[in-house]
Amino acid sequence: MKRYSKLMVAFLAVSGLLLASDGFAQKRRISEYKMNLEDKMDSKMSSLMKEKEAEGWKCVVNVHESNDGKGQDAELRFTMPLDEFTAFAPVAALETAAIPHKFDVVYIYLRHELTDRIGRVAFRDAEPIAGRYLAGDKRAVREMTDAIIWH
Repeated sequence: MKRYSKLMVAFLAVSGLLLASDGFAQKRRISEYKMNLEDKMDSKMSSLMKEKEAEGWKCVVNVHESNDGKGQDAELRFTMPLDEFTAFAPVAALETAAIPHKFDVVYIYLRHELTDRIGRVAFRDAEPIAGRYLAGDKRAVREMTDAIIWH
């Protein structure tokens, strides 16, 4: 009986370590995705800003546990004029869906900070459009524009 309980304790200890390391790896993957998304938004907004005066424009990226499904939600909060935000939101959603990741993403949220206008698109709907966008399909931006649900 003692031998069985020692084996059980060893098994539980190893299982605990594996679960802890998996949790750490998942947090690292989410953190890397968030950093890649921040870099991508900085790059895209910089090129957009070169065309227009963009004083005070910014994008804040959050990745958090979804309330609507199993996985994470990506949330992008933009401070920029509403017209530019409305035009840029589909591109931001496409870029968000195009970043490689190894965890479940449920929704992409796009928020205009000044008006609190929120757009949402399911990640599973955005990902195939993002693939076509990366391949150069000009219709992808228009398709994403139609896919975003505004609240």
